[in-house]
Amino acid sequence: MTADNKKTIIVIGAGLLSIKNIETAKKMGYKVIVTDMNPNAIGFKYADIPILLSTRDIDGHVREAKELSNNHNIVGVFTAGADVEVTVAHTARALGLIGVSPEVANKCNDKLLMRQELAKANVPGPKFAKVNDKKDALRFIKEVGYPVIIKPLDNCGSRGVRVISNDTELDSSIEFSKELGVCEKESLLIEEFLEGPTQTVEMLVCDGKYHLCSIIDTFHDYFPYRVEVAHVNPTILSKDLQNELFMLARRASEVIGIDVGAAKVDTIISGKEGPVVMEMTSRLSGGFHCQYTTPLAHGTNNIKAAIDIAVGNPIKYADIVPSKNRHARCQALFPQPGKVVSINGVEKAKMVPGVEEIFVLVNEGDLVPEYRSSADRVCFVITSGASYEEALRVAKQAKSLINIETIR
Repeated sequence: MTADNKKTIIVIGAGLLSIKNIETAKKMGYKVIVTDMNPNAIGFKYADIPILLSTRDIDGHVREAKELSNNHNIVGVFTAGADVEVTVAHTARALGLIGVSPEVANKCNDKLLMRQELAKANVPGPKFAKVNDKKDALRFIKEVGYPVIIKPLDNCGSRGVRVISNDTELDSSIEFSKELGVCEKESLLIEEFLEGPTQTVEMLVCDGKYHLCSIIDTFHDYFPYRVEVAHVNPTILSKDLQNELFMLARRASEVIGIDVGAAKVDTIISGKEGPVVMEMTSRLSGGFHCQYTTPLAHGTNNIKAAIDIAVGNPIKYADIVPSKNRHARCQALFPQPGKVVSINGVEKAKMVPGVEEIFVLVNEGDLVPEYRSSADRVCFVITSGASYEEALRVAKQAKSLINIETIR
């Protein structure tokens, strides 16, 4: 018998996007243990038990979880919006709890393994190759031609991702991608660059069934980098295309082995190939998607449903079946890179009808970086409306009121 028998969940990651994970678990009646290596992580303010530990320290999490289980009734391990699915899987397995296997989580985390598994099963995707140096890259480019896109094997948020259009960009692009790989792997993934509208398909998997939660349209800029500038929930694609994307995402998840929990699949509709899988992982999304725009657009609570799956409870269909038919938009704002000298208009923008949330991630004196990945974004406006156009109009109005002034 544990010293404290209250049901407890370990949430891995205490960043901004994890607040909803922690709040939801607490509203469900659970005690929440939260891990993160940043002592100032905002999610720690909401934790019952904060633990300083790198979210990528698998051995540390297994050791800590086993020790904690001597005094706490741990019933689930969870994350959403954080690229720590491998740590979650190992920790859950160590405690005999529900979750995808570490092997499956690793296939999601390692982009090359994911590509190889999908290709073996003939799941549509771009041509790809593992490369270590310029010579390897040129061999692949000779086959597919320019442009190509290069990526670290083990990062998210488009970190280290860059489109290459000619030979002169190769050396710097390879160096850029290697610098941003999490595990300092020498190998990189190179793919043919496909163009077309992009989406994210989000699903929950329970009792052998794949439940479609949402499909969003995503928009990118800052070429040759892949910075997400906005997403719209739900997609405005036709029902036929939505069904095709869902079937594709489900097939990819089955091939990789995601048999329980969440599956997030990034797709593109290429004029050359049609719908193809670009990325995928065994968790719910970040980017304010499952946390904000899905509840606003659909009235569902996918985080709550995912936690229910993680602890072995049946999911409640009110958490996954839409009760609303609205549109929500997450719009990033891009102040000029440099030192922040003033931030104005945020409170005024919050008063605009349809503005739901505004997140400013910098303060006066902070540095706004050059925009090379989605992780470099510093301000987000979340809006909702009865239509796609209304959510966009509100976002534009709010954007016009906010001024983050910087100097070089």
